[in-house]
Amino acid sequence: MAEFRRQPEWQQDANRHTALIDPVLTVRPIARFDYTVRRAVTAIDHALVFVTAKGTYDVYTPPHRPSRSDAATRRYTSVYEVDMGSHPVQLALEMPSDDDAFSFGATADLTWRVADPIAYVASGERDVPTRLTRELHQLARPVSRAVSRMGAPASLES
Repeated sequence: MAEFRRQPEWQQDANRHTALIDPVLTVRPIARFDYTVRRAVTAIDHALVFVTAKGTYDVYTPPHRPSRSDAATRRYTSVYEVDMGSHPVQLALEMPSDDDAFSFGATADLTWRVADPIAYVASGERDVPTRLTRELHQLARPVSRAVSRMGAPASLES
């Protein structure tokens, strides 16, 4: 990652083998001339999302980084470091029956990654497993109700 003069406002202590909930690893304020372009070794799957004073976003994925003059003229106010790698997660869901008389458990093994760092930073969402659970539950709810209406297959009833 490029070097910055200020300490991060927020930093997540995560490494390659940490189960991530929030792919935003650091949030760092920067002044007009705080950004320097010394290129340190950085992970190939970490993007930098720079925020301008007008509230627009610019994303730089490795090996691309803004030059010092670009950073000064664009007047960046902060930078988010976003992990764009693949992350496994296991979700436990409680699915309803047709008439909500009972529920049954389901487990989903998923792999997620940030495809659009600007959209993720702008969304303000900071808990990916909760969002995935919410969306998966919304998609699976009609299916679980339909399956319970039809009844379980003969091989599952015994």
